[in-house]
Formats: sequence, C-alpha cells, structure tokens
Amino acid sequence: MELWCAAQFARGYAANLAPCLVFVHEEDAQTYWDFQLEIDARKLNFQLTEVLQAGRRRGDEYRKNGPGWFTTVNDYEKGEKLGGEWIFSAIKKKYEKYGGNVSTLNLLVYVNFLADEHPYLQLCEQVADVTAHFRSVWLLDGHSIACLATKDGDLNAQTGWICPRPLS
Repeated sequence: MELWCAAQFARGYAANLAPCLVFVHEEDAQTYWDFQLEIDARKLNFQLTEVLQAGRRRGDEYRKNGPGWFTTVNDYEKGEKLGGEWIFSAIKKKYEKYGGNVSTLNLLVYVNFLADEHPYLQLCEQVADVTAHFRSVWLLDGHSIACLATKDGDLNAQTGWICPRPLS
C-alpha cells in the first residue's frame, strides 16, 4: 500500500504542482517516515495513514468472496456524513502516536472511501485543530489529492482537490 500511495501522490504532485521524485523504503522499515518526496533537492519526510469506512477492513471483500469478485464498498451517504470525522480521527491518532512531536512531519492520509464529495474548505476547518501541528497534511483518494494544511510555502500547495493527469 505504501508504494502505491507514494507513487499516486507523487504522480499527482508532479503533474499539477512541481517536479518531484519519490523514495520508498525497499523493506518494511519502521521509521519516522514511510516515504520521502524530493522537491528542488530537498527530501521531505512523509508518514502515511489510511482511513477506511468505520467497521471495514481493507481486503475483507476479497477474502470473503475470493478472486474474480469485486464490489464497491463506498456508502456515499455515510461517507458524506461521517467522512470528515473519520479523517480527523486518523490524523489525531497519528499526532498522538508521536506524542505531538510532528512539526517536521508531512502526513499523507489515504482515504479509502470517496472523499471529494466533502466541501474542501469545510473539511479543512473540521480538521484544523489537529492539522496545525504537522508540517503539512494531504489527502489522497483513488483519483485526486488535496492539501488540508501546510506550514511550508515551498510545497507549492494549492486549495481544493487536484486530479492527477492521466499517464501518457
């Protein structure tokens, strides 16, 4: 999951904001960062966390029904109503894991349910109390990225959802 998330994030970032490179640990090293994004010769540490619909575990549908079977697991109403709370909880959990020492950490939140139905500014306000502690906080869903907060003007962040351009 880390490799896919890092690649999708870097793809969206490079296509819309600035050229970048991404570095992921070759082995599952448990370090302060899961991947690094290099922008203008600066390597920025990113930690990754995943948000699933409450009560769901990634892969349950596959394990239950076997290969060749799939379903969409998004409950749009539930996601629209509670998604902001799920995102806030995931960010807060990461903040607490590091005892609040996250001022140099960039956080990428992989949202494993549709998130762009949330009004961007409303979502930023909903999570502002906890995102303010990080260097930056970004969202990634299946087709877009968004920066919820940043203290680093060099990240070229912009407001709103950004859709990566298709691979050519």
